[in-house]
Amino acid sequence: MDERVNELCQNYKRLREQILQKYKQALLQNDLLRKNEYTNQELNIELQRLLKTTETFIKANISTIAYDKPFKLKAFWKEINEKIICIDGKATKKVDESTFCRSDFITIQNNTVNAYKNLSDIFSEMEKNISILDAGIQGEERLYNRLKILGDRVRILRNSSYAIDDFVVEHDMIIISRNGIFTVEIKNWKQDSIINERGILMNKYGQKTNIAEQTMRHVHNLEQTLYSMTKVNYNVYPIIAWVNEDSKLDNCFQNLTVCNYNNIEFEILNADKYKDKYGTEEIDRIYGLLKEIQIPAKTFPLEIDRTVLVESIADLITGILFLPDAKEYENDSANSLLVKIAIGVGGIILGAMGGFKYWLSKDD
Repeated sequence: MDERVNELCQNYKRLREQILQKYKQALLQNDLLRKNEYTNQELNIELQRLLKTTETFIKANISTIAYDKPFKLKAFWKEINEKIICIDGKATKKVDESTFCRSDFITIQNNTVNAYKNLSDIFSEMEKNISILDAGIQGEERLYNRLKILGDRVRILRNSSYAIDDFVVEHDMIIISRNGIFTVEIKNWKQDSIINERGILMNKYGQKTNIAEQTMRHVHNLEQTLYSMTKVNYNVYPIIAWVNEDSKLDNCFQNLTVCNYNNIEFEILNADKYKDKYGTEEIDRIYGLLKEIQIPAKTFPLEIDRTVLVESIADLITGILFLPDAKEYENDSANSLLVKIAIGVGGIILGAMGGFKYWLSKDD
C-alpha cells in the first residue's frame, strides 16, 4: 500500500469513528433506545422519533447533495448514486457503477452497499410497524371520541388487561352502560374485509385473524374477572367496532355483533336487545372495580438490532463521503501512470527511430 492510500484509509477510519460517536450522541440526546420493551403507544412514539432522528442525521451529515423532499432512503440512495458517485449499480440505470482497483477501497464500497441494505430492511420494518400501530391508536381515538358525546351515560376503560389463572387478556375497550357491559374489539383495516361463517376475519390480501375465538376469549375473561370480585354472574357482550371510513366489513358469522363506529351508541343503548338494567351507582361501582385491578399494559420488544443500526449508519455515511475522494485518487493515479507509460513508450520509439536512422546512414 503506497503512502497516499494508507493516509486515505486512516482518514476513513477517523471519519467513521466520528460519525459513529455523533450518531450515538444524537440517540442519547433524543432519549432513544433506552428501553428493551414498550407499550403499544410507547412503541409507536419511539419508532417515529427514531426514524425521524435517523433521517435527519443522514441528511445533516451528507451535505454534498441537496435533498429537500420528504426523506425516503431508497430515493436518497438513488440520488447519491446518480449525482455523487455510483457506489451501487443496482440503484440506478443512469450511471455505470464505479469500480475500484485497490482492495481497501473495494472493501469500503462493499461495506457501504451492505449498510444501505441493512438500513433499508430496518427502515421498512419501522415504517410497517408505525403504520400498524398508528391504525390501531387512531381507530381507538376515533371510537372514543364518538362515545364521549354520551357523557356520563357510559363509563369507558381503554386498553385494560386482566389476568385469570395467569392468562392475561387485553381489551381494546370496555363500555359499561345502563343496558349492559361490552367488550369491544376495534378494527381499522384499510381493505374491505369479511367475517366468514367460521368466524375468521379476512381480506383478499391475506390478512386474517380468528375474530370469533378472540372475541369470546375477551368475553370469558371479563365475566370471570367480574365474578372473582363480586361473586355475581354479569353478562358481557362482544362487539366488533369497524372504525375505517374507507373500507367496509361484511359479517357472515351470526353470533357476532358488528357495527360501524358511528352507530355504536345506538347498539349499546338498544334496550330491546340488551336487557340488563344498571343504575348509575352500579355502573360506577363496576367501573371502579375494573379500573382498580387492571394490570399494566402488555409490553413489546423494539425488535431492532441496535448494533446493526448504529454500525450501518456509520458505514453508510462514511462510505458516501469517502468514496468520491478514493475514486479521484485512483483516477489521478491511473492518469499519472498513463503519462509515464506514454513517456516510456515515446522514449523507446524515439530510440528505435534514432537507431533506424543510424542504420540507414550506415547503409548509405
